[in-house]
Amino acid sequence: MLKAAFSGVVALGLMVAAASAQDVDCGKAYTSALEKIERETEGRLSPERRAALRRQALRVYNACGTGHLRDPKALFEQLDRAKE
Repeated sequence: MLKAAFSGVVALGLMVAAASAQDVDCGKAYTSALEKIERETEGRLSPERRAALRRQALRVYNACGTGHLRDPKALFEQLDRAKE
């Protein structure tokens, strides 16, 4: 029982360390990406392509929020370049 509790505390500590090491507010980056997609692609891209970009932004946001990304900022920047 004590071993399981200790493992849980260690896992929680690692998740907090990973989240703090990212230096990215996932929510703000996601909202900003969505706003840019809507503002800068209106009339230039098909609705299907815009939906694909929004889905990709959501995937990056979800992975960012769970701490599964090493550099979420780079992925949001890559998404920004993909809309061109």
